[in-house]
Amino acid sequence: MVRPVALIDGGDVLVIGGLNAAGASSSKAYKVSQSSGKSTPIGPLSQATHDAVGAMINGQPYFFGGGTTEEDAIERLGKASGSQVVGRLGSKRSDAVATTVNERTFIVGGYDGTRALTSVIATSDGTSFQSFAELKVAVRYPAIATGRDTIWIFGGKTDSGDTDVVQQVSLRDGSTKVVAHLPHVLS
Repeated sequence: MVRPVALIDGGDVLVIGGLNAAGASSSKAYKVSQSSGKSTPIGPLSQATHDAVGAMINGQPYFFGGGTTEEDAIERLGKASGSQVVGRLGSKRSDAVATTVNERTFIVGGYDGTRALTSVIATSDGTSFQSFAELKVAVRYPAIATGRDTIWIFGGKTDSGDTDVVQQVSLRDGSTKVVAHLPHVLS
């Protein structure tokens, strides 16, 4: 499995979608016990996906977008019954990253099938999103970390190639800035 979504759910790790050995999007999801390592299928996804982004929101696993024919889908994964589409992002998005801070989930950057994205969108319920910020440099596949009041975005792939840019998003007011450059490009 390549490029799945992985989420911590109590004592388990949920592994959702990804690319299979043949390079095709997968419609499989698994629950992996952190204590035993045992993997259990938890039902098929409503559609195969890879390069989606996910988050635990109000105790429920959600995943958003991805590299499929319906790249704007919002899906909620049932604990034993697979997934169901519960909404739409409003535009295609894959290759993004997410973080949750104070019960608010932020989806950062990504790709719309044509170009890398600058948008940072936020949700508290998993189905309704608001525009929160615009990155200075559009990126897909960046690394992400969250401080007390800041989202950090490291590297990623721009429309012209990999980048060394380190960006910050203020959780106080949504302002963004480039704060540093890595010693080499990173994606």
